[in-house]
Amino acid sequence: MQNKRIAIVTDAFNRQNGGAAAFVNLYDSLKSKVKELKIFTFRRESYKNIIDLVRLKQFYKINRIKDINALSDFDVVFFHPAIKEIAQLVSIKRCNSKFITFHFANVPKFHENRIFYSHLKSIDNLVFSSIGHLEDYTEQTEYDDSLPQGRLLLPTVNEKILNSIQKSTTELRTINVNSELNFICIGSIQPRKNQKFIIEELIKFSLVTEAKIKIKFYGTFSGIHKNYCKDFKELVNLTKGYKNLEVCYMGHKNNKVVYLDLVESDITILASREEGFATVIRESLCLSKLVITSKLRGNYGVLKHLDNCLEFGLDGKNELLDILKNLQNFNINQIRLNGRQTYLKMLSNYQYEINLRTLIDS
Repeated sequence: MQNKRIAIVTDAFNRQNGGAAAFVNLYDSLKSKVKELKIFTFRRESYKNIIDLVRLKQFYKINRIKDINALSDFDVVFFHPAIKEIAQLVSIKRCNSKFITFHFANVPKFHENRIFYSHLKSIDNLVFSSIGHLEDYTEQTEYDDSLPQGRLLLPTVNEKILNSIQKSTTELRTINVNSELNFICIGSIQPRKNQKFIIEELIKFSLVTEAKIKIKFYGTFSGIHKNYCKDFKELVNLTKGYKNLEVCYMGHKNNKVVYLDLVESDITILASREEGFATVIRESLCLSKLVITSKLRGNYGVLKHLDNCLEFGLDGKNELLDILKNLQNFNINQIRLNGRQTYLKMLSNYQYEINLRTLIDS
């Protein structure tokens, strides 16, 4: 791998967006281990001090043949799936570079989405961050040799930043479920993330517990879901009438601020209806936090109910409320320790770099 010349092409390059953050982790892992590493992006945002970063115009304004010639100078090209023009460039003039893209969300029924996937036919590898999603893709494309091979690259986190905030990731912070519970939920405010459901269930829980409940929501309001965001804000205001429940919307903050609250929290809670393998889950496992999450295909193969997390369904059977009411009956500390071990075995920076090397060199 040390002799490889590698390009990363992404629409954004920052840690605030889950997909873009995957490319930041990729850069951090490769920057001192390859012959050349260059980033091509439309928006610099953070990481303004990176000298190996090339500012791009929109692809449709660029001479496509010229652009593919530039990328052909690299042995491997990683690119964000939103930039489908890259694949179109490859199909216009094939070069010897190895092209790899990522799939961050659920795999739809493949044969009903041929147009969406048609641009992948010139790509060498389609990388998944979830075992469940890779299995779905492999099953649906088993007899179609025109599509790229599915590969697994379980994402990691920035251990250096996390360890600088929480000195010990193995010393468990005490959770007293009968007196005070501090929750945190991270993600853009939108129906898919389902934050309103969490507030509604915490309201019900606050009526049957003597514990003081506090939850902080971090994330931007989704511009295309204005009604949901309006309802979310109204629900947050409504909770002010409950004496032992405090709901705080913190908005969008830089990672250092969010990580500080993540370290100080007791429980990470997510109720997404559809998700890849969420960044905050990886960070929480790294920090030995208790994770309570909805059952998702994206978590399959890493998370297991009662082993390293607590999982609930979203089918209206009060599963989340039942978990909250029975927290004292779970072996919370063992679940947290198991979560940390899962991180070390499957998601650590060390394991990520082993898998990344295999992906590049194969």
